[in-house]
Amino acid sequence: MNADSIRVSAAWGEGDMERDAGAVAGGFTFVSATGLLACWWSYKEGLLEFRDVRVWLACHELAARRACMEKGRAPRFTVDELSRLVGGVGGEHVRASLRRLQNAQLLRWSESSIRFVSSLDSLPAGAQAFIESVQNHRRKIPLPRRLLRFLALSRKPVLLATALGHVLRCLYYRRGQCSPSGLCKASWIATVFGVDERNVKAARQELESLGVIIREPSTQLRMNRYGLTVRLNLAWSPPSASREIPPRAAFPTTETPRPRETGISSSGRSENQKPGTARPSGVRKRTGRGPRLSDVQVEDLRDTARLLDLHREAVRLGHVGNSEAERLKFVAAAEHSLSHARKNPAGMFATIVRRGLWFQTLQEEDRARTRLQETVRAYATPRQSPALPSCSASPESIRALINRSLRSVGAIQ
Repeated sequence: MNADSIRVSAAWGEGDMERDAGAVAGGFTFVSATGLLACWWSYKEGLLEFRDVRVWLACHELAARRACMEKGRAPRFTVDELSRLVGGVGGEHVRASLRRLQNAQLLRWSESSIRFVSSLDSLPAGAQAFIESVQNHRRKIPLPRRLLRFLALSRKPVLLATALGHVLRCLYYRRGQCSPSGLCKASWIATVFGVDERNVKAARQELESLGVIIREPSTQLRMNRYGLTVRLNLAWSPPSASREIPPRAAFPTTETPRPRETGISSSGRSENQKPGTARPSGVRKRTGRGPRLSDVQVEDLRDTARLLDLHREAVRLGHVGNSEAERLKFVAAAEHSLSHARKNPAGMFATIVRRGLWFQTLQEEDRARTRLQETVRAYATPRQSPALPSCSASPESIRALINRSLRSVGAIQ
């Protein structure tokens, strides 16, 4: 097997892998923008876990390592090497991530080859719509391998989304060399990757402090319209291990706090109050307010009245119209999220509403129509008449009630 065929099986057959690597410290490898966006869409939809995204990035590093092998040598990819690239995650977890990536049509893994998605044809309709909403999604990104390994180790989704957003907006391969400068808005990253804008700004500051991106001077008008002018540091090197690992605490932090501070005796029982009952895992306690789009819960999707409260808020925010068809579409989106999201249907529903990714089947529309009809029938039932005084009431009280009724209509003075 020659070197060219190794490149074909390793990473889309890119013979110019790491071309002009001298301009990028540590070299670079091409990553498809289509595959990157498809991987993040699958993560947002609940088809992947965050660890799977890191494994997908680590597979690109493995492919880059085998891209320029000597003639006559065959590549061999192992789960142990992949596990080290994602921070020592157990082999069974890495294998599970590979299975989910293959089920999502993002990756084909074997010991002799790694292939990635490079076209929209094999992706779901929702993924295609999401990818096509991003400009320049058909290109290949010259991602520095040092940054690639750093992102594969990242355990913060917002930090990874912020770094990938700047890579999409600012990193290009033009005229045989990397062009690392561009404009990027935090609001754009928040919209595309489905994260909070304030957290994006905090993650961008962290990337600046690490030296991954460098902010360049720009006018206020330009920043307001197009975002910050930033440059990815092609000479960047990851922080040393001494900076990554925090110093050991002077005292052990796993011991039980002192009883005087917490009211817990040495036997482990509380002396001040009874222990509270545990709530089911993944259910947050709501603080007295009604349903909010900023904090959608699963019970909001199952309760039609709560869902209609969310619809009124979405109408006020301009996410959806106030017609019967728009209301049906809104409830059908809740049915779609409950049917397809395995772990986070509330997050999937919020993303559909904020991004306008309305897609539901006829069965989901029928269930939504049934829910709305049942709600209308519940509100259309006649109210019960006020109870009349019982026969055991005294004649004086009955006479007083009749006189008050007659005075109210002006029959007596």
